[in-house]
Amino acid sequence: MNFSMDSLPTNVYPWHDDAACATNPEPFFKDHGGSAAAARRYCQECPVRIECLNQAMTTESGIGFGMRAGIWGGLTPAERWDRDRVRVFLPGQPQRIREPKEKPEPTGKRHTGGRPLAPCGTRSAHERHKRKGEDIDPQCAEWFETHRASRRRQPAECGTHSGYSKHIRNREEPCQPCRDAKAAVNRELRNRPKQAAT
Repeated sequence: MNFSMDSLPTNVYPWHDDAACATNPEPFFKDHGGSAAAARRYCQECPVRIECLNQAMTTESGIGFGMRAGIWGGLTPAERWDRDRVRVFLPGQPQRIREPKEKPEPTGKRHTGGRPLAPCGTRSAHERHKRKGEDIDPQCAEWFETHRASRRRQPAECGTHSGYSKHIRNREEPCQPCRDAKAAVNRELRNRPKQAAT
């Protein structure tokens, strides 16, 4: 059946008298100057929006995209066609569209199965908090601080080759232990056997 304003049944459905569009159906059909945005505003406040959508989905079930018209239950023909394509119902079951359920407020860490969540105070838990935008708890914050501190580069000590390089970078005169360490590294490199060219 092709829904259009001309073929719109009047008072056939028991819910139709309570519909927001009962007195003026024109905004719901594009060929009569209606716009989807205006129709959706009506539908948002309509007390029988779900019944209207169920009726349209039941009536239009299995028909092509081009045979659908108008805004029904707040959905355009394209949106209803998309829903119709993916609906799978068992034989004999009523075909209903339900109002989407409100998502419950998060009560903390959720786990939906699979591998158990890493305990707080570990790298995996800290990364999970960051990835999900959760607050970092004290145990994970402590782990992060110790991890960051352990990864900090230790200052080069005098008497090592690194200490000699630090003096040069800082434009300082190298101390005697650092000069001795540098000389030892140079001697070792000179005495190392050369590899044969291949």
